[in-house]
Amino acid sequence: MSGEERQVTEQQNVSLNSPSGLQQAEEENVKSCWVCFATEADDRLAAWVQPCKCIGTTKWVHQSCLQRWVDEKQRGNITRKVLCPQCKAEYIVVFPSMGAFVALLDAMEEITHKICPFIAGGVLLGSIYWIAITYGAVTVMQSVNYGDPFPLLHLTSSLHRRHLSIRPPLPL
Repeated sequence: MSGEERQVTEQQNVSLNSPSGLQQAEEENVKSCWVCFATEADDRLAAWVQPCKCIGTTKWVHQSCLQRWVDEKQRGNITRKVLCPQCKAEYIVVFPSMGAFVALLDAMEEITHKICPFIAGGVLLGSIYWIAITYGAVTVMQSVNYGDPFPLLHLTSSLHRRHLSIRPPLPL
């Protein structure tokens, strides 16, 4: 053993034998989640993972906390890369395979998401067009006195034509 190796070994032994060295070694052995800050003593049944190259207190994290944190970072875009905030290592996320039914539902949702604005715009424009045509037809029929434009509304005797002819004046 060379002099340098012996010196490093002696320093390691001294650091482990000293109170501060023991405390540091114990702190490294205590698992603490860097997402929720819970320790192993707080939740003994939780699954712990070491997802990256981090060391020390940021080495361990609950599996459920990491999954929730990755979901928040991806914001619904599963193709977005997620990196460790400390060591910048990329987390490789493997999703379970989807069945054919789920893939079909996803495709239908994407198509619906793209088509719905056009359908809503078409319904709106169609409604405006229908209102304009109906208003114009009723106005023309009343202007030229072409029959009764409201035959169904005159079924009751209490309604008179004067009550139904309230409309904005037309410039002629």
